[in-house]
Amino acid sequence: MSAVLAILGPSVPAQDEASVMRLLATMARRGAEERSVWRSERAVLASARDRWEMDEGFAGPTMVASREGCHVVCDATLYYTRDLRDRLEAAGTIPASDAAGDLILAAYLRFGVHCVDHLEGDFAFCVWDERSDTLFCARDPFGTRSLYHMEWDGGLMVASTAHPLVRSQGSRAEYDEIGVLRSLLMRPGDGTVTAWRGILELPAAHTLVASAGSVRVSRYWRAAPSERWQALSSAEAVRVAADLLNDASLERRGPDGTALAMSGGQDSTSILASLYPSGPDGGQAPVHVLSFKLPEGDPGNEDWYVNRAADAFRVPVHWVRTEGRGFFENVDERSTLRSHCHGHAFELHNRALAEAARGLGIRVLLNGHGGDNLFGVGDWAMADLLRTGRWRQLRRYFTARGYRGASQFLSYCFRPALPLRVFDHLETVLGRQICSRPWERPIPPWIAADESLVKQIAREDREAYRVSVVRNEATVAGRQRSWALMDSTFRRGCAALFDLKRDEGVELRMPFYDRRLVEFVMSRPADEFNQPGQYKVLLRRAMEGRLPDRTREAQAGGLKSGTAVGVLETHWKPQVEAFTEQVATRPWIAEQLGLVDARDFVQRVRLGKMDHWLWAVDVNITLFAEAWLRAHDSSAASGVPASTEARAERVVG
Repeated sequence: MSAVLAILGPSVPAQDEASVMRLLATMARRGAEERSVWRSERAVLASARDRWEMDEGFAGPTMVASREGCHVVCDATLYYTRDLRDRLEAAGTIPASDAAGDLILAAYLRFGVHCVDHLEGDFAFCVWDERSDTLFCARDPFGTRSLYHMEWDGGLMVASTAHPLVRSQGSRAEYDEIGVLRSLLMRPGDGTVTAWRGILELPAAHTLVASAGSVRVSRYWRAAPSERWQALSSAEAVRVAADLLNDASLERRGPDGTALAMSGGQDSTSILASLYPSGPDGGQAPVHVLSFKLPEGDPGNEDWYVNRAADAFRVPVHWVRTEGRGFFENVDERSTLRSHCHGHAFELHNRALAEAARGLGIRVLLNGHGGDNLFGVGDWAMADLLRTGRWRQLRRYFTARGYRGASQFLSYCFRPALPLRVFDHLETVLGRQICSRPWERPIPPWIAADESLVKQIAREDREAYRVSVVRNEATVAGRQRSWALMDSTFRRGCAALFDLKRDEGVELRMPFYDRRLVEFVMSRPADEFNQPGQYKVLLRRAMEGRLPDRTREAQAGGLKSGTAVGVLETHWKPQVEAFTEQVATRPWIAEQLGLVDARDFVQRVRLGKMDHWLWAVDVNITLFAEAWLRAHDSSAASGVPASTEARAERVVG
């Protein structure tokens, strides 16, 4: 990852090199060893990057790409660059090099703002076009690299993280209550609002155009089918799924070796097989498998299949132990690194994977994130069977999935099939909180925000869901698939994972989040993914004969305690109780903002009053948000921890 910064407007002449460097220093955890600044009377572009990311296969050595009156700074790793280069050369545009900045600039010169339609990769970039006095910014479809912006002194500032934007406000920086509340409720809406007043996030798959005092943000990509793939037979679809996943995985290999975070599940093991499309004797550089080591006898222990899959491809397994890694260690320092106040519950476990990769001398780490979003259509298909009168199929599906009785039929078949307005009315009649959209859950009882704010958030989110998903999908399953690939909750999760891995010196890459693969998956019917008693059918068939047999005697213990739910139910309680007592020693900022009843929260944790396990997620988010507010409250004027600025000073002398 790189740090990028763009400033335009009347304040530009006052931004000397030293002030620009100070703003870059607030993002030093994203890179500080190499810096470059381009400036004119109207605009400033700046970039910072560590030396290992200057190599081929990463962002490359071009810090600010300039040509024909256009200038680019980017935080990017591009894939399928040979295809892009061929397309550009056929159109008469020759990139200056294969560095990401030069490729993006060439694409912009040839295709203008539609260049994003030709780029595949993890990217966020800013283009200053002197010819039209226009700033053009874009973020990749899956939100791996972030961009933030705010109006500033009659102009605009854009940066990779919110830190320089907060720093530039000094003592005027203020929290945005709605942004904090959205984090507490896990409802990011359209993905623009942050916890800082006046600072907005550019959502994934969106562009920003700033010109003549106006700023326009618009979506350029959505998860949609293509006629190219709809005509395939089921057998052909299996072959194409395998080929596309092979391409996506191979394109994301590291130039000097690749690590793969792998469990015993279908997704990450499919990535391993896709890295060896010709089998274990394919002659490519070896992959190093990283896997969490769970205790013997733990029902979540999948060592048996991790070893079996690794042995099939003759690759080593490096076991990563996470004993002693909790949820709240060094939470104050880690909070200062985040632009958003909600944290990642398993941040320290993910950091352990990155540390293991670095210990092997590897800079690229792949994982299987996105497999569920792509290939796990879920049980919403039952609602479509009900709506279309396919009762016999519905009964088979319902029974095979283990559902029983009228209550589960209403919950999993009937209610999702209702038009959303009817669903909302039914919830109201039953006296329940309306939870008809994905991720809508009951509001935690310790949330003390004004009811009108909560209703405002709900209205905005439902309208965003209607516009981006419902309006474009005719089926219930189609809505679920589209939402799972475009919702801001997942996009911010991607960005959080990328950031924390980069903080450990590793670049995370996710083969399932590949635009070509998504277009194909959205083109295929739901019954190719979930069938009665079978899950991720298309992915399983694409891997037939390439991965070892999964047959094994059932494990005792029922719940897989190695999963997120299991960890929360086994190791979470004592840690959250201890950290709650620590937080309770000082007045809560979230309470001062009128968002949380701290007394109620502390009492519920002490008494174990959690009505359902999902509240464990809400408890974690509440504690992470309060820790974030406190960490930034003490340094709001600088917007960055002293340790980060100190690193930048050490690097640049």
